[in-house]
Amino acid sequence: ALLTMLGAGYTHRDGPYQDEVYRALQYLLNSMQNEDSSRQDPRLKGQFVSPNSRHLMYEQGIATFALCEAYHMTKDKWLEPGCQRAIDFIQTAQAYDGSWGYAIKQSGDLSIVGWQLMALRSASASGLVISGGNIKRIDRFLDGKMTDFAFYAY
Repeated sequence: ALLTMLGAGYTHRDGPYQDEVYRALQYLLNSMQNEDSSRQDPRLKGQFVSPNSRHLMYEQGIATFALCEAYHMTKDKWLEPGCQRAIDFIQTAQAYDGSWGYAIKQSGDLSIVGWQLMALRSASASGLVISGGNIKRIDRFLDGKMTDFAFYAY
């Protein structure tokens, strides 16, 4: 829902849904692990959801994309640290083959990679730190999924 509001140009600073967008951003930031993990909360720094989630990296990519889009649109400095933590988590969670699966460092498919790529692209446009090594691994993964007809095989 937050991505649709941002896509329509509504932010916590502009538009008829400022309060709703603000509360959604606050929810995401409050849902993220901000410190190193502990016995009580085994999530990793920058992770949004429970480590028991079956769709961890889908959720991470979509939430990070939304957060980074809001930061890109407004440049509000209070969003920057959370965005960078979420992006750092995504970069750390990437599998060796350049993809992302349902879990951390697990090989995955194009749909999960797509959400991480959107988050990374939004973060890059916002001036956040993105590792060139992660991008090179994505390129290799995508090249491996290309068919003879220049289509991507799922």
